[in-house]
Amino acid sequence: MNEHLPVCVALQETLLKPSCTSNIRGYSILRKDCNMGERACGGVALLINHATPFSPVLICTSLQAVAVQCSLYVDDVQISYWSKFLNVAERQIQTTINNFTKWAEQNGFVFSTEKTVSVVFSRKRGVFPNPELFIGRSLIKVVKEFKFLGLIFDQSLRFHLHLKDLKIRSAKVLNILKVLANTRWGADRTSLLRLYRALIRSKLDYGSVVYSSACKSLLKILDPVHHQGLRLCLGAFRTSPVESLYAEAYEPPLDLRRKYLCLNHFMKIQSMKTNTAYSYLFNFSLYDFNSHRSSLTYSQPFHFRIRDLINDLNLNIGRIALCKISEVPPWKVIYPKVDFTLSCYSKACTPVRTYRTLYLEHRELFSDYERIFTDGSKSESHVGSAVVSQSIVITDALPISASIYTAELHALRIAIEHISLSRGKKFIIYTDSLSALKALSLYIHRLIPSLWTSHTL
Repeated sequence: MNEHLPVCVALQETLLKPSCTSNIRGYSILRKDCNMGERACGGVALLINHATPFSPVLICTSLQAVAVQCSLYVDDVQISYWSKFLNVAERQIQTTINNFTKWAEQNGFVFSTEKTVSVVFSRKRGVFPNPELFIGRSLIKVVKEFKFLGLIFDQSLRFHLHLKDLKIRSAKVLNILKVLANTRWGADRTSLLRLYRALIRSKLDYGSVVYSSACKSLLKILDPVHHQGLRLCLGAFRTSPVESLYAEAYEPPLDLRRKYLCLNHFMKIQSMKTNTAYSYLFNFSLYDFNSHRSSLTYSQPFHFRIRDLINDLNLNIGRIALCKISEVPPWKVIYPKVDFTLSCYSKACTPVRTYRTLYLEHRELFSDYERIFTDGSKSESHVGSAVVSQSIVITDALPISASIYTAELHALRIAIEHISLSRGKKFIIYTDSLSALKALSLYIHRLIPSLWTSHTL
């Protein structure tokens, strides 16, 4: 189960009594037990993955049966096979299609033959026959390009069709900025930049990790859209240099933006070993280093582009925290109670005595709670976190690349880990990081998973 991570597992003859509790990591359990006197017999159960939303279905029957209704959000399936010989790839893909069709018939699904197409991705010159693939008795149509999840894939994977389509769609949205950039009644610079980032830059960012493998000359056709959008937002002249636009709008060039997004995607995959792309990115035996040398005419795979980028920037990516999926589903997380009363007062205008009085009043309300103070600090050479209470003092050093926000969150994590070891006590945590408290109140299941369910703060 840990290897394949099934969505649902059906069990028969569980032989469980109602008093027996059963917990399996990462799965919710629906049971229907059957007892004959004091002896358990029969019984059925369903194990549903926490990543799959579900709701129990009431079955009015004396039979041993349970059921759930699952919701799947992805209905697009892609099958690919790599081979130097077309007939080998055709045979392997046809076998997979037959298995899919057999599974669909057994489970009551039907694959649409009208929406199913096949494409041969190759950069070899010359004419080669189209593959003959069938869904049942229907022949799958062979096309030269197709749109999958918003990206247009062509036979040579040069993405020239997608880039041209992206330029046309982005240029149409620029008309909104042209109307709102009126000098008499139009929006201000800040509002226009927000609209640009939400309506236009978001389109340019989507799929950039994939289409950034295109040649530089094709990628440059998106630069005029980026520059025109910044000129409209800033009210700059047509003759203004683009470097000044980047500085005024605090926007990088699209080339640097794509590299930044690729690095983020790479770090995210490296922090999640369960990601399906992890084995392809970090299994060097799958690649031929001699055939993927740097070239202006050959687009390198994602792994090699990131490798060259990391070497050019001299980045140290040896220590990346692994992202662990919480065993507790998000809808069962108990969110902490966060008090923002003290944040209503401005530090510049509020005397220290006022803060001290407010703190003492707050302590009176929670006099039976044990106090824990957390803090994070950052200097030119050190980054650290600290936790202080009546019984303990814990300090920890972080990498110099960590931010003060990370240090504050790390201190809160240390405090919560200490609380998890203290049974039967009530605690209250005091911190001076407003951003950390807001993040915890909204995204606690992502930042510090499964720890808040043990104790109430």
